[in-house]
Amino acid sequence: MKKLWKEIKPGDPAGQGVWKTEAGINFAVAVETEEPVSLLLYRKGTKRVSAELPLGTKTMGNVYSLCLAEFPAGDYEYNYKVGENILTDERAAR
Repeated sequence: MKKLWKEIKPGDPAGQGVWKTEAGINFAVAVETEEPVSLLLYRKGTKRVSAELPLGTKTMGNVYSLCLAEFPAGDYEYNYKVGENILTDERAAR
């Protein structure tokens, strides 16, 4: 299976949501729980998960973040998984 990104880098937790940086596409979400948190990626227009990336430990306060280098963000949609719950990013553009 072809990797969707070149590299996973530490994200910038200073803001929340998704934005483009010089390093790649940054994902950041605040979660008030100790349950595992993952980023779910879906090819645009599908419901099948293409990748699930654990966000690991909080990087600032209650914010989890990561950055995907050379990720074709325009071809994908995303959600977050917290424990067994799937959450839509409330800051996502509609």
